[in-house]
Amino acid sequence: FGVMKGSTKRTSKREDPEESDRKIRQTVAWWNRYGELQQQIHYDSVKEPLTRISSRQAMQLLNSLEDKKDRLVNPTGWIRAECQRLGGGEDRELDTKIRRTIGWINHQKVLKEPKWLR
Repeated sequence: FGVMKGSTKRTSKREDPEESDRKIRQTVAWWNRYGELQQQIHYDSVKEPLTRISSRQAMQLLNSLEDKKDRLVNPTGWIRAECQRLGGGEDRELDTKIRRTIGWINHQKVLKEPKWLR
């Protein structure tokens, strides 16, 4: 069962995380080398927030640096803030659940000493 001549290959709607990471890494490297930014983008600081949004959103966000590069003093901070605005920041719902669970554990005195989140 081969692909018939003239047929079109369907692309998967699922994003390949490795391919997405590669594109993001290459785009950040390009910006750092050729983008004439006021500061370098710190890949290690933006990698996780960028992977929490769709690869399409991540690439659009990185490409939008073109219009903002002259005004952005800290592109790393801006990228992190934009990811959070797009829903790719820290998981606040999970954080709330963890805090409630720790509070319950402390209240039930399951542990010898109460635990605190920083």
